[in-house]
Order: sequence, then structure tokens, then C-alpha cells
Amino acid sequence: MIFLITACVVGLCFGLRMGHHRLNPMSIFFGIWLAVAISYQLAGDSLYPLTDVSLSFILPGLFATGTGIFFGMHQVSTRTHSRPSSVRGHLKYDEDRFRKSYSILCLMLFAYVALQIAKVWPTLARSGGIQGILFGSDGLRFRQGYLSDRSLETQGGFSDGGFSIALLGYVLFVGAVALILAGYLAATGRWLSAMLPLLLMAAYGLILLERSTFLYAVSIFLFSFVYHRRLVSRTSSTSRAHDKVALGILVGLVATVAVVPAALRAMGAVSDRNGQGSVVSYLYAGLAGLNGASFASDDFSAAHTGAASPLYFDRPEAVLDLQNGHGVWTFQGVYGIIERLGFSFEVPPGFSYVRTGPQDGSISNVYTFLIYPYYDWGFTGMLVFCLCLGFVAARADLRASRLGSASALALACIFMSTLLMSFFGLALIRDFRYLFLGLAAVVILRSLRAAEGQSVYPPRELLGTA
Repeated sequence: MIFLITACVVGLCFGLRMGHHRLNPMSIFFGIWLAVAISYQLAGDSLYPLTDVSLSFILPGLFATGTGIFFGMHQVSTRTHSRPSSVRGHLKYDEDRFRKSYSILCLMLFAYVALQIAKVWPTLARSGGIQGILFGSDGLRFRQGYLSDRSLETQGGFSDGGFSIALLGYVLFVGAVALILAGYLAATGRWLSAMLPLLLMAAYGLILLERSTFLYAVSIFLFSFVYHRRLVSRTSSTSRAHDKVALGILVGLVATVAVVPAALRAMGAVSDRNGQGSVVSYLYAGLAGLNGASFASDDFSAAHTGAASPLYFDRPEAVLDLQNGHGVWTFQGVYGIIERLGFSFEVPPGFSYVRTGPQDGSISNVYTFLIYPYYDWGFTGMLVFCLCLGFVAARADLRASRLGSASALALACIFMSTLLMSFFGLALIRDFRYLFLGLAAVVILRSLRAAEGQSVYPPRELLGTA
């Protein structure tokens, strides 16, 4: 463990010194992994000690990602330094189009959340309703039920109205672009308006018991806020007061979605097998899962086969050919769409659980972002993927920060969130919704840019309102 902590400390210090901003891809990536390593160490005897197999797998993956980030930051830095300072750091929006687009996107996001809740409502009703899953003991049964229904839906092709429902879902999910636009509202002092899409995603995460979806939404919003704050201006009269109010609201949302279910689980209201038992264990769950899989087999195959799972129902119907997946694990959403169109692909199921410690409740079914490219292309392919991921994230980050590129800003929010949540998984790349969202965000943000000579910032009276 000392090697992992030391590597993360070195990477964090290097990131803090090399970037134009302290909050850059290098510092964020190694900073979050340092927090993961420390939390794992503090867990003590409740977790298995890290094996040599795990360390020899994780450390090269982190180094490859850091190397990709370094080359991405260096290349973009060299190019941006050669440009005149007058073209840096400006992002202009047409306020009229922006306001209308934001309202429409929020309505679309509301419709998406309502549609998803409506689809799981029969399962939710059988599990005792919202009260049953939050204050009763039916959380696991509800989650198993609607995940099973979702799996059957995705395996059923696009017949019998499936295409229309799927298309409607993807179109409505474009409303999540409001999370990126909300970052601009927050950066210009309109914090209360910026909270609307986060409230909708909080409702989604709380009712469907999907903490990770809400945390991804918060991450996308926060990165958008950081980029827009570097690129636009706001009046001093609105900065501090609204920042404090909004911070309180944001902390309250995170606590409601991430802390409350964990607290209920700790009190026995929700089954211990319904996921990670606390916020801290959520942080190290991926590392613990990967290490637990290494106890069962050196190739981490137990994460898929369920061979080491303590749960009787946790076995896939068919075992795929690991390390030869040709992208089906890393880009599962894309392959899932292709499969539903009638092409013959074996799309992997969800991961099985493994034991992460000697206690009965110590289990996990998440294995960090490294497991997916490893299952697809083996160890060498995993390193290449990590190198590319780091490079693309760094390139998007610096083009957004230094050049004010709307396209780069949209992609940077996605890729930087991927780096931040890499300790948990790779959802923003695996889930086709987020790939579609990223492309839609590029188009929408480019369309909202103001023409040359148009006002860069909103009128002062708008800055003083929520």
C-alpha cells in the first residue's frame, strides 16, 4: 500500500506544479486516487490487504494514465503559448438563446426523470413504494427487479415499440446538457437557477437508488462551473452570498442522495447487500473489489464469472472470452445498441460480487476503470487505453481553459468527470447515453455562442437575480 500512496503523492505534487491551474487533470486524477488509497489503508482489518497482483496491475495503469495526461497538457500548452493572448480565455454566449435553451433542456430532463420513474413504478410498488425502499428492507429487491427488467428490455431488440421508447429516452436525456449550462449560470452568480437540473438528478438517484448517477451529474456540473468561472466574469455583489447559499444546497443534495441511504443501511433499514455501506466505503469500493477479485484468480476473472461471489443468485448465464472482448466491455453501450439492431454480439452482463474482507458484509461489484479495457484487450491494451484516456482528457481540459473552446468545454466536463470517478468505474464512456450527451453538448454549446461584437456577459440586473 505504501507504494500506491507514494505514487499518488508524487503524481499529485507533479500535477500541482506543472499545470496553468492547480485544478488540472493530473492533480485531480492522482488526488482522488490518493484519497482512495488512504481510505483503504484506514479501513484496516475490515479489508483484505492489497496483493502483489493488484499492485502490479494498478500502478502501471495509473502511471500510463498520468503519462497520457502529461503529454496532452504539454502538447496543448505548447500550441496555446504560440497564440496571442487576445484569443485566450473568452467564451461568449447569446443570452437570449441561452435562457430559452436552458429552460427547454430542464423540461427535457424533467421528462426523462419522470419517464424512468414511470418505467420502474410497478417494481417500486411491489417493493413497498418509496417508503419501502428508503425506510424499509426492500431496497435490494427493488434494485434487482428493475435491473432485471432493464436487462430484458435491452435484450429484446427494438421491436414492439422498443425503438420508439429507446429513442425517446436518448432524446430526453439530452436535457442533461442543462448540467453544463448550469455551470455557466453559477459562474455568473445565478446559483439558484443553476440548482434545478441537480435537483432533478437528485430525485432520480434517490428513487432509483443510483448514487453514482447523481455523483456523475454533480461532477459534470462542478467542472462546467470551474471552466466557466475561468472564462467569464461576474459582479462582486452576487458572488459571496449566492456561493454560500448554493454550497449549502449542493451539500444538502449530496447528503440526501449519498449519505441518507448509507445511514439507513447502517441502521439495518436497507440490506447490507444493497451496495457499499458508507460514503467512505463507496470511495474505496472499486479498489477493494479489484483486490478481492485478485484473491480468487490472478486474471481477475471472478469479477465476471461470479466464482468467488457469496451471493447465491450472482452467476452469469454465459461466461465471455476475457481479454479478447474487442471493446464490448469498455464500450458496452455502443455494442448494446448494435446488438439490439439485430447484429450478433455478446454484450456482457453486470459484474458479480466478490468478498473484499473477512466480514460477511464486505462485498463489492465495482472494480475501478481498469477492469474494462483489461477484459477487452489484456494488460497491454489496458495500458494503451489509459494512455489515450489521459491524453484526450488533458487536451480537452487545456483547450477549454486556455482557448475558451465550447466544444472542448463540453467534452472536458465528460472526460474530467471520468478521471475523477475512475476509482469507481467507467460509466461515462461505457454508457451510450453519456456519449450521446457529449456529442449533443458540443452541438448545443457551439450554437449558443454569441456572434462577434455581441455582448459577452449578461446584463448587470440579471446577475443580481436567481
